[in-house]
Amino acid sequence: MHAKEKNRLAIIEKLVKESDIAVPELMIESEFIKMLAQFKDDIARAGLTYESYLSHIKKTEDDIRKEWRENAIKRAKTQLILAKIAKEEKIAPDEERVKKEVDHIISHHKDADRFRVRMYVENMLTNEMTLEFLENQK
Repeated sequence: MHAKEKNRLAIIEKLVKESDIAVPELMIESEFIKMLAQFKDDIARAGLTYESYLSHIKKTEDDIRKEWRENAIKRAKTQLILAKIAKEEKIAPDEERVKKEVDHIISHHKDADRFRVRMYVENMLTNEMTLEFLENQK
């Protein structure tokens, strides 16, 4: 599993490095928001508040935003690249698999928005299939 992840990261690094895709600011901001939400969840699970964490490290959210900008750009660029490859190669999960995953998530998160869950599942499955495609391009 670790070797597979390492290989995928190398593939993504190469694609990002060799691409000259312009990333819209809106996508960069969206990635930052996702990163921040995950970080806040991680901090909460550790029993801290985001505000107390910022106070402890003596930083503001603007400082975090500046520090994480390059990573947000890279993540947004990765999404654009994977989406373009999936489109060109006609990679898409079958409806049955999407429905099964959506139903599974909804069964555990009853108040989740079905449309948003479907978009998430389609994106995750498409990315997985696209990465598998790239791994087999030796």
